Amino acid sequence: MVHLNCKSGFRFFLILATSRFWIANSSIERMVPYKPKGVYYINTWHGFPWKVLGDKEPNIDFLMKNWYKKVSFDVLTACGTKDKAIFESVFPSTEPQNIYPIGLPRNDKVVNFLKLSDKNKKQIRSEIKRKLHLSVDKMVILYAPTFRDGSYERNSYLDFKADWWNSIFKDFEVLNRSHYNVREDLSTLGSVVDVSNYSDLADLFFISDLLITDYSSIMFDFALMEKPIFLYTGDFEKYKRERGMYFSRQELGLPFEETDQGLAEEIGNLSNYNIECVHEFNSCVNDRSLISTQFIVSTIKRVLYAG
Repeated sequence: MVHLNCKSGFRFFLILATSRFWIANSSIERMVPYKPKGVYYINTWHGFPWKVLGDKEPNIDFLMKNWYKKVSFDVLTACGTKDKAIFESVFPSTEPQNIYPIGLPRNDKVVNFLKLSDKNKKQIRSEIKRKLHLSVDKMVILYAPTFRDGSYERNSYLDFKADWWNSIFKDFEVLNRSHYNVREDLSTLGSVVDVSNYSDLADLFFISDLLITDYSSIMFDFALMEKPIFLYTGDFEKYKRERGMYFSRQELGLPFEETDQGLAEEIGNLSNYNIECVHEFNSCVNDRSLISTQFIVSTIKRVLYAG
């Protein structure tokens, strides 16, 4: 097995052309939809799509549109039947039977964690908190906004320097998980810890008591934990106009706020959160049927043994 960390060049494409399997969560072939004979292409994609993908995605060039239209996966994993239906439209050259609603491999660790005893869960959480130097007495907020393709507005991201967050910081610490295209420095705030470079997102799920996001697919992954989720969507109309969405905020069924202050007040009243909305959301989007990684490993073995 070769883990490609070179981004392009002759060696990159030579390794691709001589490989038996391609395993990726986006376009390993750099948007060129050519698959040599004998290559078995497994794509685990990088999240449940709320934002529009494919040829209907605004502001993408011909190369990307052509890749979405022509790429053919031998296995494409989906969180469940809902995103499988979206992927069938996004990737018309991939046979529908090759899209498997078995969950994303990156979430298998979450599924397995949830099967542990309360004692083991507590021990794992304590170890992670100790590694991140977090307080054992405070609850944890995971803040993980997505990237804006164009310009962003003042209300695109939360302002934790605002006065109304002071009362929240008495009971919570905030883990700031920025998108890799966005790096906002919040290090001057004592109750905000930057975890943008922390390698294992599942660990952050385990220790977080709630998630704040906006349009990121992280909400679909975190839903497996069945903990409170808040959507901060102060720039929703602009984002929807520029990026496109498959469904409305109301269809998600999760609480959303358009102001910093309103969101802080909602978190301050966390005891009144209707957790049933997360249960319903999770059952709708994560109707996985298998442990995804086991399925992929068994598929690779089957293909190899078949010659």
